[in-house]
Amino acid sequence: MILVTGGSGSGKSEWAEKCAMEAANGGKLYYLATMNNEGEEASRRIKRHRDLRLGKGFDTIEEGMDVSRVLQRAGSSDTVLLEDLSNLLANLRYSAGLEFSDSEKIILRGIEKLSDGVRELVIVSNDIFADGYEYPSETEEYMKTLARLNIGFAASSHTVVEVVAGISIYHKRK
Repeated sequence: MILVTGGSGSGKSEWAEKCAMEAANGGKLYYLATMNNEGEEASRRIKRHRDLRLGKGFDTIEEGMDVSRVLQRAGSSDTVLLEDLSNLLANLRYSAGLEFSDSEKIILRGIEKLSDGVRELVIVSNDIFADGYEYPSETEEYMKTLARLNIGFAASSHTVVEVVAGISIYHKRK
């Protein structure tokens, strides 16, 4: 498993795509899109990401709740790029109405199953922790849950990369 983090506009998605393409090594390449297509901003971002992936060999699967469903199509010789963890958490908490603790458990189980079922799993997550602002308690709990997920996946990943202004900083390398 490979964890790729970075701030908005950092280049983490492009880096993760290249990483997944290299890891595919002849197997199928899946892009697991977790963003719900709700609203103009979401539609714009989804279109931008689709355009950026054109011609790169990704088969896109849209699944914003149960990432292990990808295993209905992907197998042990395939590579999956999950974009992204923060959307997945938001979907479970706000669209499905689950508590953060339940959302976290579902994500942990789903990613464990997915990681065990494919050749390589590349997870993209957002660094939303460095601005120094105080947020309402609901937002703080979202951030804490995402941080716990990032820490857990960093511990179980063979590679952890932070992308800053297009520059990859390895925190852990296979």
